[in-house]
Amino acid sequence: MTQILNRSGYRYFAKHPWQVFLSILGIALGVAIVVSIDLAGSSSTRAFEMSMESVTGKATHQISGGPSGVPDSIFKFLRTEKNIRPSAPVVENYVMYENPVTQRTFRVLGIDAFCEDDFRDYIRDATNELSGGLGKFMSGENLGVISSLTASSLGVSIGDSMPLSFDGKSFSVIINGILDVSKLNNPSSLNDILILDISSAKNIFGMPETLTRIDLILPENESKALADLLPPGINVNPAELRSSATTEMVRAFDLNITAMSFLALIVGMFLVYNTITFSVVQRRRLIGLYRTIGVTKKEIFTIILKESFILGIAGTILGLTGGILLGMEMVKVVSRSINDLYFVVGVTDFDITPSSLLKGLMLGIGASILASFKPAREAAESPAGNVLRRSDIETGLRKKIIKISISGILLIAVGLILFTVSGRSILLSYGGILPLILGYSLLVPLIIIIVLKVITPAVKIVFGVTGKIACGGILSNLSRTGVAIAALSLAVAASVGVGTMVTSFRTTVVSWLETTLEADLYISAPSLISRSNTSVMEKELPGKIRQLENVSTVNHYREIQILSDYGMTTILGSKYDEQKFNTFLIKESNSDNLWEDITQNEMVMVTEPFAYRHNIQLGSSLKLPTDKGDREFEVAAIYYDYASDIGIINLWDDLYRKYWNDDAISGIAVFTKPGVDPEKLSDEIRMISDPSQEILIRSNKYLRESSIEVFDRTFLIAYVLQLLAVAVAFIGILSSLMALQLERAREYGVLRALGLTPSQLWKMVTLQTGLMGLIA
Repeated sequence: MTQILNRSGYRYFAKHPWQVFLSILGIALGVAIVVSIDLAGSSSTRAFEMSMESVTGKATHQISGGPSGVPDSIFKFLRTEKNIRPSAPVVENYVMYENPVTQRTFRVLGIDAFCEDDFRDYIRDATNELSGGLGKFMSGENLGVISSLTASSLGVSIGDSMPLSFDGKSFSVIINGILDVSKLNNPSSLNDILILDISSAKNIFGMPETLTRIDLILPENESKALADLLPPGINVNPAELRSSATTEMVRAFDLNITAMSFLALIVGMFLVYNTITFSVVQRRRLIGLYRTIGVTKKEIFTIILKESFILGIAGTILGLTGGILLGMEMVKVVSRSINDLYFVVGVTDFDITPSSLLKGLMLGIGASILASFKPAREAAESPAGNVLRRSDIETGLRKKIIKISISGILLIAVGLILFTVSGRSILLSYGGILPLILGYSLLVPLIIIIVLKVITPAVKIVFGVTGKIACGGILSNLSRTGVAIAALSLAVAASVGVGTMVTSFRTTVVSWLETTLEADLYISAPSLISRSNTSVMEKELPGKIRQLENVSTVNHYREIQILSDYGMTTILGSKYDEQKFNTFLIKESNSDNLWEDITQNEMVMVTEPFAYRHNIQLGSSLKLPTDKGDREFEVAAIYYDYASDIGIINLWDDLYRKYWNDDAISGIAVFTKPGVDPEKLSDEIRMISDPSQEILIRSNKYLRESSIEVFDRTFLIAYVLQLLAVAVAFIGILSSLMALQLERAREYGVLRALGLTPSQLWKMVTLQTGLMGLIA
């Protein structure tokens, strides 16, 4: 009997290839979107982690300081006087490789080859590959080592020059060695790393007497004793702390795009449900006959689940393939967004992880079986006599319409409750979306009945009997039209929801930019991360600009990132006049004279994202590691700012210079005198600036436009997912309508026999689908 049932199912699907194809395609698209996003995110994160692991090596702890770094004298003290070994000095930073064909970011690792044996095994291999030996490498002549994969991709060999830039200053590095990475566990982990002697790195980054950090291999119980030997502002931290703090910044970003990708899968479930329901309806008479000759409920239930399982397998395999291909393009979008917002990551490998494929497999098959559970149960549970009657489906639905609607209202209530109690939990907030979607879908049949009762009289007046039949057809086939309208309404809701969200964000950001960007010119050095600027310029430049005849006011700031109790923290030391201060959009303040508190007292302002992330209130004390040791600063105000989702701590420039041994400048804002041409003033500023450094001089209009470009790039993924969800829904509505027309073929034949013309039939079907779209 099982073989007969199997053969029956295969013959049915063979007669309806388009219906089967659309269902498989719907699940495939849903799986492809989820898998592509997962693979893109994991590839970007993995690239960063591999790079960090290669740079960190076997170090268990790191000694680091503020923006000025760690003095060389500390390494000498620890190594020679305290005999703390293994220990290794490191100078590290990012540079840009630019030639007419390729633009790529490299992480420069400046090392002392004599201290590296205990930390990074590949350094020993790299020094063995040096042309001219170790002595030439350590000569300070900007000689570097890259991996064999990098050399191959760039088409360079030993002796070639690599044109690079840092903070707008151009320089070159001669390839002195190429490291064969074929024997490494992760050959691509060194793809974005350029190894230099520490003396060369110091010269390039302007650090003649400082280091970025000191790597150590220490037992955990010795780190506190070591910290007591260090001066204020120099800290000992576990080696993995910095990388974990950095990757934590993108947690919400990853969760957002993953949750959005699941929407397409949910819509895809409607397709499978639609196909399986249609297959059950089409075979109700056959199923009834099987039941009368002794086929059990379990056998009917099993065979229908088996059919959906086969559809799920086919769709999932197609989806996994599509997800890999789509992921190769998505990884560029995801990594670009991470570079714009968080940190520098160079993704040269696309990692196809088993976990991502397994997730797609389970989701695709699981969604198919889940979607077919209800029609399979209905087919199995219905008495044999009822199965033979097509009208029993619609009669049963109408009897249950109140219960179904109440269930929908309860599910919506559950979703709203989850939204209310979710608080700061993004995961719980997204958890409320599923019951909301399901609940609203269950309300669709009742909404269709109500809407049709309202519009049917008007449709009848306009379109006559054709209009009445069209409305009646939707109502009499509610089990079929309800699913189609629900699927389409979800797509419309997703499109409107995402569009409204992004537009609202964009409008707010544009308004904020217009309010805060009041200066005529903004000057900075090139930065590798769009939303932050820790690059430095010559510190004398603000003073030089003030002396220009056409300049009214000059403000400047210094931006740094430090590791604090709040994770990776952005500090902004600002020097501005009261006019600029009044452009801050203050959300909360407990001061009658905020200007004096900020400029004269040890108080700070924090942005709303920072306050929200860390539950900071007015009057709270922020404990920050400074070059003078840990210091506490009172929060005097919380202000609106959309430059960074991780938030910013803004303090007066004099206060910043007091606690951080840093006199560098990151950015300058210039106000011109009335009637002065900003373009002409830009030329004057370039004339007095350091000719060895490229600087960016941008008008407020240009800066607003470029900021919006970054915003649009960030939300590009949302737009892509929005379009794909609509594509899945389009397939769903097409599948539903095809099923409906096939199912009503006999009815159309009767109408034609009664005298309905082909044009009237065409008008009726078109009007019916149009009404379904309107209701959705």
